[in-house]
Amino acid sequence: MQKNDFSPIRPFPGSPLQPSDLSLLMSYRKHPTKNRGLPAGWKGPTWWQLEVWPEGKKRIAGKIVSSRLQPLFHGTETQVKIFHADLHKQSMQVTGLPAYPRLDKTIPLFLADYKTIVEPGTVADFMVSYSHLEKHFGPHRLVHINNTLVQQYKNMRLEEKYLPGRPKQPAVDDTPEDAARRKPPAKKTINKELSYLNSVLRWAEEQDPPLIEPGSFRAKLFPKRQIKKTPILPHTFAEAVLLTETIGARTYKDKNCNTGLHQQMAKDRYLIVLLMYTAGLRKTEALKIEAGRVNIPPEPTIIDGEPQYGTINVTRKGGRIQTLPILTEWLYTELLARVKKTTGYLITNPKTKRPYIDIRDGIKSAGKLAGIDKKNNPHLFRHDYVTHLHESGCDMKTIQELVGHADISTTANIYSHLTTNALRARAKEFTARIAGLRTRAEPKQAE
Repeated sequence: MQKNDFSPIRPFPGSPLQPSDLSLLMSYRKHPTKNRGLPAGWKGPTWWQLEVWPEGKKRIAGKIVSSRLQPLFHGTETQVKIFHADLHKQSMQVTGLPAYPRLDKTIPLFLADYKTIVEPGTVADFMVSYSHLEKHFGPHRLVHINNTLVQQYKNMRLEEKYLPGRPKQPAVDDTPEDAARRKPPAKKTINKELSYLNSVLRWAEEQDPPLIEPGSFRAKLFPKRQIKKTPILPHTFAEAVLLTETIGARTYKDKNCNTGLHQQMAKDRYLIVLLMYTAGLRKTEALKIEAGRVNIPPEPTIIDGEPQYGTINVTRKGGRIQTLPILTEWLYTELLARVKKTTGYLITNPKTKRPYIDIRDGIKSAGKLAGIDKKNNPHLFRHDYVTHLHESGCDMKTIQELVGHADISTTANIYSHLTTNALRARAKEFTARIAGLRTRAEPKQAE
């Protein structure tokens, strides 16, 4: 082997590296020269350099004498973390796990299984949570993790403060305004991180042989009464339409970005949002629609005086296939234009040629552009769909079937309060006028 083998090692089979070479896969970092010329704030794929010591770090008189390999990887930070985990897993298949493994040594094997049962977005979310968990729990053996460590982790996280909108900005770079805006993570966020830890522990119990004693420990979360519940406030009809149209009409003229690429991604987000808002699809359902499952006629069919726009076959939770009607000409027009020139997945990321994982950033930026000061995120459009159906007089049973809930109680419990919140918010003027006109004078006593 060459001392510095810069040939890419993705995919692993056929690469110059073999599992036995990975006995000490140390780290990865951004390549010092290959990323020059990228615009400031670039979040797309970059070049990464891994560091491998096949023979371990051997020293003579304090000087390292063993050889080092520095293979390359091209992708996002999340992708290189997952790829690093894959290689580490193959290394451990050769070397084997110790009888009582540490958490950080267990994660690569866990991820290899986890990726087969959850969506890529969930894996990416796990990696974000694990970046916090690793600092505290990583060096500990699984059998030694207990609620004392969990409580220490809670305290540590509550003492940390991040800057909303710029969570990676170090405190030393803060302006006085930034410093005043810093706040600790919500207890709900910490609970999510500990839930992921519990997922790892549950997986460890199911291994053969088990890595920890089944049923021995689960991290204790903050109780529900301590979790601040923020009421969901859907968009009004006007806000939902304005935000959707803003996403579709947005143009890019920045000389530092690939305008054609970003324009196509804006069109993709527009169609994804239409599928969520006018068909009520979940984000994952909308992202993975296949062109062959969209059944639309070249022209709307008129039945009993009403136009019929066709149907979509959607894969719901649990793999159940449901046929949904296309309710609006708005969605029909966009689907017709896309289906004519598409095979395979209806919407793919032009950079990866695979379905999108998330579109949250594009929706948030469009919300700011449209002046809509709400928690604009993909799932809110599904809430909008249900709320606006309910406000338009649609009965709960029909809504249940349209959104794909197996039990009507789920629809009633989750969504009935959304309409109540929306109506309460729109009645603020009434409440304010009553409060302003009410006299506080004591009533006169009868003589």
